[in-house]
Amino acid sequence: MKEDKTLIELMSEGLDKRKAREVNLISTELLHERPIILPLSDVHLGSPECNEKYFMENMQWAFENKNVHLILNGDLLESSTRNSVGAGVYEQKMHAGSQLEKMTDILLPFAKEKRIIGITNGNHEDRIYQMSGVDITRLMANSLNVPYFKNGGFFKIKVGKQNYHMYFTHGSSGASLPYTKIKKTLDLARFINVDLYGNGHVHDTQVHTQDYYEINNRSGLVEQNTRYFVITGHYLNWQGYAQAKSLVPSKQGTPKIKLHSDEKMIRVSL
Repeated sequence: MKEDKTLIELMSEGLDKRKAREVNLISTELLHERPIILPLSDVHLGSPECNEKYFMENMQWAFENKNVHLILNGDLLESSTRNSVGAGVYEQKMHAGSQLEKMTDILLPFAKEKRIIGITNGNHEDRIYQMSGVDITRLMANSLNVPYFKNGGFFKIKVGKQNYHMYFTHGSSGASLPYTKIKKTLDLARFINVDLYGNGHVHDTQVHTQDYYEINNRSGLVEQNTRYFVITGHYLNWQGYAQAKSLVPSKQGTPKIKLHSDEKMIRVSL
């Protein structure tokens, strides 16, 4: 007769699962011939400037297309507190708890289909952590049962016989112009070597490519390859904070990163 587990044993199992979700390297295999990754960031759900209609349209499209997978790259929630800059705590359309519940409900169907590769925190979610010690992004990761790469993470994604290496982080920057916004992403290549770099925070949607040369150890030949630098989008209307600060309006949405299985090829569309 099988003995029932004690409360302590059940608690330990839950703790082990949570620890296993907190990683710096996420390895996964995508079975579609040409899967698409959406690096979702800077939705700011709850903000009066959040373009929730456009966000939900994109989520509906992503859910209908089963080759689409999500990497959640921070600032999904507005998370204004009394200590936040400005009057956001009074202006946000719902409090942080309701923001967390609503975003979790939106993402749960993707999680059930194993289409969320990982999730990281943003500086807005960190407002709650700094005030209370509660990491609401970790709570979301636990609810969705997906890997949590706090502050940034490496990704090894296999598609067919091809392996793609990526690095995503929400980032931090005070840049306000298009050419200064992409610089923070480009700077990642100074100390990280991957095929694609994803950076959020600056409320823009950009892609930049850089060709480089390296020696192929197998063939002994010099090969030309390409690195991709992606700013991972946003869903904030210009009227409001951006207008008050005279920031340059920028394209909303989420970049689509398509990976090929027959040859090593990345295509990014905005």
